Amino acid sequence: MRDRESIVRALTVPGIVAVVRAGRPLDVEPLVEALLAGGVVAIEITLTTPGALEALGVAVRGFASRAVMGAGSVVNVTQGKAALAAGAEFLVSPVLRPELVPLAHGAGRPVMLGAYTPTEAQAAHEAGADFVKIFPADGLGARYLKAIRGPLPHLRLVPTGGVDLTTLADFVRAGCPAVGVGSSLISAERLERKDWAGLTELAGRYVAAMREARGRGRAVGRAREAGGAVGGLVPRSKPSEAQSSREASCSSRTGSRAMNRGGCRRDARTTGSSKAPARRTIPGGVRPGRGRRGPGVGCGARGRRRRGSSSSSRGRRRGCRPRRG
Repeated sequence: MRDRESIVRALTVPGIVAVVRAGRPLDVEPLVEALLAGGVVAIEITLTTPGALEALGVAVRGFASRAVMGAGSVVNVTQGKAALAAGAEFLVSPVLRPELVPLAHGAGRPVMLGAYTPTEAQAAHEAGADFVKIFPADGLGARYLKAIRGPLPHLRLVPTGGVDLTTLADFVRAGCPAVGVGSSLISAERLERKDWAGLTELAGRYVAAMREARGRGRAVGRAREAGGAVGGLVPRSKPSEAQSSREASCSSRTGSRAMNRGGCRRDARTTGSSKAPARRTIPGGVRPGRGRRGPGVGCGARGRRRRGSSSSSRGRRRGCRPRRG
């Protein structure tokens, strides 16, 4: 007989909980055998299925050492007691029923309570639920669960409804330890046709998708810790000593035409930078003008252009009269 912690581990490894819901009594033995062959070991039979308790008892007796069988759609204590008596190793409720927690834990079984809002999810956790079932998750998506776990990272959320091969990885990235997979894995048509080989193949794809999603998540975590590249993205690193020395040498150079020699950046005048370089000022507080190409722009409010001046003064050579006083 497994203890509660062992059952919790079995629900999270590989992390696929097959949710069986049917409109007629189940041919449970080949169903469970097909799921086990595909690698799915956690199987939940909902109590809305005709003959669910009988099917649960058959599965527990035939596959106790290989499968973890549970009861779903448990909405009251009476149903919970009946499911435990039939051999259920875990209970799942689609709604918030805190009274199921002492019942399940008293029997050494984990319980998953249903929630839809952050308040309900936190209430389920405070009641002692081992997992919180977010149902239905198809209209909410993985982003909603990730948003819940932002301020409430301690919650172990298990989405059910809307989980398929295209969305599974998103829920794993959102931090879900397991997912509940219903009709996208065990459809009514497949049960009607008794397509056990097809069920095994599809179950194997779900298990492989879960492993891949978790592997990518662990790789990202290790790369972030080590500061390595993830998905082709290389994090910014500190400059080397040689690069720092070269940049220091470049910064010490002067002149408007300090070109890209020795790895130096081009000056703002030659690279078309939007930041204009500082303008030079000649002695006397006068800025140089544009010479013969136009009026003495930059000479200042008091500077006047003198035509044809041949003075040796730098300002007058540029065509500007120096400021006074």
